Amino acid sequence: MYRSSLALMLCLASGAVAAADTEMGAEQILMDANSNTCVGGQTGQRFAQVFELHDTGAVSHLMLPLGCQPQAVVRITLEATTQGVPSGTVLASKDVPGYVMDAYPTAPGLVGMRMIEFPRAPVLVPGVYAFTVSTKGKYGCVIWYGPAGNSYHYGDAYFIANYNPPGWTPLGRDLAFQVFQRP
Repeated sequence: MYRSSLALMLCLASGAVAAADTEMGAEQILMDANSNTCVGGQTGQRFAQVFELHDTGAVSHLMLPLGCQPQAVVRITLEATTQGVPSGTVLASKDVPGYVMDAYPTAPGLVGMRMIEFPRAPVLVPGVYAFTVSTKGKYGCVIWYGPAGNSYHYGDAYFIANYNPPGWTPLGRDLAFQVFQRP
C-alpha cells in the first residue's frame, strides 16, 4: 500500500500522467441506452456528429459508445465542415479493429464508451468540425444515441445509408461523444 501511494505521488509530481496533458474539447455524454442503431454492415449506414472547438489544440482522441462485431473494422474520421455539415475533407482518420470496440450494456441503462486515439493528432483551431463513424466490409457495429432532441447545442448529428438519397440526413438527435485535445 505504502509503495503504491509513493509511486502515485512521484508520478503525479513528475507530470508523467498523460491524462493531465489532455483537455475536453467538446462533449455530449447523455445517452439513451435503449436507443441504438447499426453502423455499416448490410445497411451501409455512416454517422457524423458536428462539434465546436473553442481552443487551439491537437485532437488526441474520441470516446464513443460503440459495440462491434469482432471482425469489423471501424473507420473514424475527423473532417472539416461546410455550413455545419461534414464536407468530406478528412483531417485525420483511424481504423480500429471491432474486437476493441465492445461497449455493450453492462447493466440496465448503462453503456460504456470506447477510445479512438489518433496517432498523428491534427492541430485544430477554434471552429466547427465533424467526426464520422463507418465500417469497412460486411461486418458492423452498434452505436448508441444521445437522448431525443438537441442535447448538444453546437452541432447536429447526421447519417447516410445505402438507401438514402445522396448527402447527409439530419438524425434528429445527437450522438453521445467526447473529443479530447492537447493544448
